[in-house]
Amino acid sequence: MKLRAPKLLIAELQAAVHTGDGYAMLGQMRFQRVWLQGVVVSSLQDSTILMDDGSGVIDLFLKKDHQAMSWSPGTYILVTGRFCEDSVLFIEVHKIVDLSACPDREALWHLELLECHEKFYKELLPQPKRGSKRNPFDTKQEMLVRVSGALINADDGEKTSQIYSMPNARVVASGESIS
Repeated sequence: MKLRAPKLLIAELQAAVHTGDGYAMLGQMRFQRVWLQGVVVSSLQDSTILMDDGSGVIDLFLKKDHQAMSWSPGTYILVTGRFCEDSVLFIEVHKIVDLSACPDREALWHLELLECHEKFYKELLPQPKRGSKRNPFDTKQEMLVRVSGALINADDGEKTSQIYSMPNARVVASGESIS
């Protein structure tokens, strides 16, 4: 199925395969452009910056009109653009927006990803194999949100999050298994 600009994680893009006709395939999802959100890590040149979304890092190639703005490290951004592959994977940016003024934007982004994967992408994306790394969007019961370096599992009520007043939330330490 061909999608205009799916909302994906960088780790998912790293598994995509370019087909040679300007498109990429991830499972049965066919796309040219993507929608990402993350934090600016550094500027490599005037036209290239690095973005980290918590799952990986990718190069963003900025057009002239985007280069005039300051994209300093730590800035939380929304990016849409063409997914390209040369010697490295990169995004040719069509739209870039500074979302740093919205403090809950990163948490909301992970909820948007969860919703898109559950409602639209579930049948299109490859299912993880047994023993492989677990996809955080593979079960309806779990709602994973990255907040200040922590994951909140809204399916387990053992602990209450100090970050949000979410009923039945449990803070999961980095690297801890969620089951």
